Amino acid sequence: MKKHRLSIITGILVLLACLSSVQAADQTSSISQIASNVANVADGGVVNQQISQLALAQYSDFYSMPSGSAPKEHIEAPKKHEIKSATPTTIFFGYQTQAVPYTQYQTYATYTGGNSLWIQGSTSWSQYAIVPQGAILSILATTSTGGNGYLYEINPNGQLYKNSFYFYPGYNQINFYADTVGQHILLFVIGSQVSNAIVIDVIPYYPPTYYQQPYQQINYPSYYTPGNPVTVYYSVEQPPEGSQTPSTPAPSTPATQPPATQQPSTTSNQSPRITSFTVDATSPMQAGPRIKWTTETIDPDGDTLYFRYLVKGPQTNGLWKDYSAWIPDKYWSWVTSMFKSGQYQIQVQVRDKYHAGENSYDDARIADFTLT
Repeated sequence: MKKHRLSIITGILVLLACLSSVQAADQTSSISQIASNVANVADGGVVNQQISQLALAQYSDFYSMPSGSAPKEHIEAPKKHEIKSATPTTIFFGYQTQAVPYTQYQTYATYTGGNSLWIQGSTSWSQYAIVPQGAILSILATTSTGGNGYLYEINPNGQLYKNSFYFYPGYNQINFYADTVGQHILLFVIGSQVSNAIVIDVIPYYPPTYYQQPYQQINYPSYYTPGNPVTVYYSVEQPPEGSQTPSTPAPSTPATQPPATQQPSTTSNQSPRITSFTVDATSPMQAGPRIKWTTETIDPDGDTLYFRYLVKGPQTNGLWKDYSAWIPDKYWSWVTSMFKSGQYQIQVQVRDKYHAGENSYDDARIADFTLT
């Protein structure tokens, strides 16, 4: 499949190179560079159906889900767009989403001319995104000259489609409807000027699980000190009797789904307890790096434990949002580059198969963290 896709990409670039019978040496170099970049993306970005909903959540800034009927067009014609004060704070290059401040990007020579293609978010632009099937994305095409051109797409089946459009000088906004699961590669050309490629990985859609305030009985530890949000933890106990539980369970897959609650037949079983919840970074921190949270536990019976990680803050509109579902992993990576600045709470929940059900937990901890 990879070889087939790479041959398709090579075919596109050969086609683009033939659009002009005479090209300058720098244009040939540009096309060669695009071939290398796109090949790297295709080799490392093939859609894996096992991509977790955690990965999907990191790109929530780059798509929206339609509230009404689905769009009629997979790709809509470009519309003239003015960014004005809505310039991004950060842009992300390539499949590895290398973060670069927008102010720094403006100084690049490529900014002053040529064509570029971006996936537009509310606070950032990217050349790569993972989105759920049925999502709508805003694609931003910039061109210094404008004119008639072509927007090329390689669909998940490796087929090449060419859309003939008029591009306005400056910024063009193009709506993209993620109707088919798989990898979509797009680029556009005007005359002999070829843009960069963007990659959109579309995975099956699972409705997100939102939580209202969790049931909390707050016990401050003896070492509590104000002004150190990373080490201030809350002990979250089970919901009080008579309270309501979340109506929608967190999404999970058969591979990571904890078994239904069972009672041991011969001996009593003790619940697991969280002993620490730490992070390998210091708060406050500028958004951008990927940081790792670690949950240490005690389970006297040595049971397999399942963890769930939730986030609440500006990016989730003040609601608890599940970013992992139940997973048998005490480590969780938080890609802070995909989150707005502000104060956040990170919650870890743990359970084994003998006590709390799928919509609850045996123990939990909450830590505060600030992104600037």
